[in-house]
Amino acid sequence: MTFPDKPIRIILPFGPPGFSSRVAFALGPHMAKILGQEVVFEHITGGQGGANGPRAAAEAEPDGYSLLMATIGNIALLPNIMPEYGIDPLTDLTPILKIADTPNILVANPSLGVATLDDLIAAAKANPGSIRYHAINERSIHRLEFKSFITETGIVLTEVPPEGGSEGAIEAI
Repeated sequence: MTFPDKPIRIILPFGPPGFSSRVAFALGPHMAKILGQEVVFEHITGGQGGANGPRAAAEAEPDGYSLLMATIGNIALLPNIMPEYGIDPLTDLTPILKIADTPNILVANPSLGVATLDDLIAAAKANPGSIRYHAINERSIHRLEFKSFITETGIVLTEVPPEGGSEGAIEAI
């Protein structure tokens, strides 16, 4: 018997159109061609911070046919802030490959009138709470980054509830 002799499943812990999905869907056809086997994608979403996907991967048969397209939040953040996470990525998952770096960018609606980070900080200090931000979900690396930024700068921002993924970002700006 030669590996692979059946389709390879890639578990995606977040729904489309997120970065993980885009990367997986771009890589899938290349993997299929190289491996000579179909690659199928399964969105196993839900759980705070996308916890259900990693759980499903950890519970899958350890035969190489179920892979997880994880993020740093799934592997490093959630196990440390979420006692109910239920898996230990260091023992329950095996890292195979770093596929991509995810750039995080800070954007503002042009009507805010800021062109630099210093402008944003000055505007936030001049009008505490008047500027809104969105961080995808309450247990995401993005939210942790925002909270760190707020703490380090001493500004007050208003959080748009972390619901709805990218739709919340649109509402924030």
